[in-house]
Amino acid sequence: MASQTESALGAEEARRLAPLDSIDAIRAAQTETDEASSYLERFGDLTLSNLLDVRAELDKAKVRLQLAGQEVWRVCVVLNELSRVRKAFVTIKDLYPTLFSISQDVKPFSSLAQEIERCVNQDGDILDDASINIAAIRREKIELQKTINKVLQDILGSETYGRAVQDRIVTMRNDRYVIPVKREFKDAIQSVVHDQSDSGMTLFVEPTRVIDLNNRLQILQSDEKKEISR
Repeated sequence: MASQTESALGAEEARRLAPLDSIDAIRAAQTETDEASSYLERFGDLTLSNLLDVRAELDKAKVRLQLAGQEVWRVCVVLNELSRVRKAFVTIKDLYPTLFSISQDVKPFSSLAQEIERCVNQDGDILDDASINIAAIRREKIELQKTINKVLQDILGSETYGRAVQDRIVTMRNDRYVIPVKREFKDAIQSVVHDQSDSGMTLFVEPTRVIDLNNRLQILQSDEKKEISR
């Protein structure tokens, strides 16, 4: 029976089954089985494939450990699944009173699921609409990144520094925007060296003109992480 279940929780429940020795318990279990069999014949399979095992996530939440975005989303999937199952038996409670009674033991937690969906997507990423602060931080980050890229592109395209530039690309080193310059021209541009190529012939430098901008970007990234955590 365990091999036919759709969830790990169902498989565990199946393996725990043992013969009953109370006539009342036997009759109650038989009633459940009769109703379930009738339901399947009339309405088809009540799929429970989204009933994920989130006991580890719940254990973390109980002791107030922070859940990652994907862990929060898994909980949301289960909450929506439970709510769906609960609603499925409301309209047929007169036909299947025992199944309806069991389904009503499930708490819907619909407001919690809605709040998670407002804040987190299915990849576990925190959405811009999760808070006013995170939306503002991300808007400022985008504008700042555009400004940094424009300044660096101006340097890359200028006649003054043309000979010094190895390639006209903007890249990242140590979470800071940098440009590649030829080693022999490293003093042609006032900058801070962050890295070099494998050959050592190319240096990845941060021009002084963008140091303050990169510093501000670092602060925003830190603020974003704190807001995501909050």
